[in-house]
Amino acid sequence: MAELLFKIIEKENISEGAATEFISLLKKQGKVTLPPIAKIQSCLKIVVCYKDGIAVGIGALKVRATSRI
Repeated sequence: MAELLFKIIEKENISEGAATEFISLLKKQGKVTLPPIAKIQSCLKIVVCYKDGIAVGIGALKVRATSRI
């Protein structure tokens, strides 16, 4: 049976390595413009999901954007 592990990383603990791993999974999606490491490190939290020790999913909580209207 596959085991899923969710790693929640708080803003102050988002290392360059964690941000790089996050960006590599974004790259696999092929649907977004890849952000710089600093942008990932500005998130409130990031989440990486691992299946049998392999990173397979991501999520991020970001600061709410202000309206440009």
